[in-house]
Parts: sequence; structure tokens; C-alpha cells
Amino acid sequence: MLAPGSGKTKTARLWAYVRDERPWDGDRQPASWYQFSPDRKAARPNKHLNQYEGFMHADGYAGFNDLYRTGKIIEVACMAHIRRKFVDVHKSQGSAIAEEAIKCIAKLYGIEKEARGRPPNERWKARQNQSKPVFDSLEVWL
Repeated sequence: MLAPGSGKTKTARLWAYVRDERPWDGDRQPASWYQFSPDRKAARPNKHLNQYEGFMHADGYAGFNDLYRTGKIIEVACMAHIRRKFVDVHKSQGSAIAEEAIKCIAKLYGIEKEARGRPPNERWKARQNQSKPVFDSLEVWL
């Protein structure tokens, strides 16, 4: 963002909120909504999403934690962020432990691939029957 009078720029944020349920057999139209802010304070998403109830798939930004604590928004964590750390360790150190974690996460990705496009109740069932045991063992292992 321009910082008038200083001859410089200043870092600002463009918040992007997106809904697209098509890959999951959802019936609502895709939508996107953008909000600008001069900073990345947690107050921004708290204000933007104060009326929202449902699931939210986001990165690990700690500014979302207050939203999750309300119970109105359920965090849908991203395994890609976890997986990336293991990939980095495996690449730099050749760690067998990191490789094992990557393989376990790949099982979860495979289950999700099979469930993609199926109705929500079938995806939930597949996750409970197939993903939950893998995830539970990964969590204990970690």
C-alpha cells in the first residue's frame, strides 16, 4: 500500500474468503469475497467472519484461533502444512522418521481422493471408517 508523503510503500493485507463446494457435491454457488486491511491483526478476520457459522479451511494463522474458540466456526486443518515440514526434514536430512510420516499422510490423501465428488454423508463415512484410524495412529505416533 502506498504510504503518502514517505515515498515508500507499507505492507497491507487483502483477505480472500472463498466458497466452492462443487468438488464435494455441494449445492451452493461458488463465491468469493475480498476485504482490505492495513494490517494482519486478528481483529480483522474476527470482524469479517463474526456472523459466519460452519467449517473453515485455512492456514495455521493464529489470528483465526478466537474464531474457532467461539464454537461457531469449526477448523478444518490442512495436512499440507504439516506434510511440508516433514518433506523439508526428509530432503535436508534423509530422515526415515520423516519419510514414514509422509507415507502415512499419503494414505490420508488417497482416502480423500477416493471420496472426492461423493455426497457429504458418504465422505464423512469414509473419513470415519478409513481416515480416522490412520489419523489416530499418526497422532499417537507423532
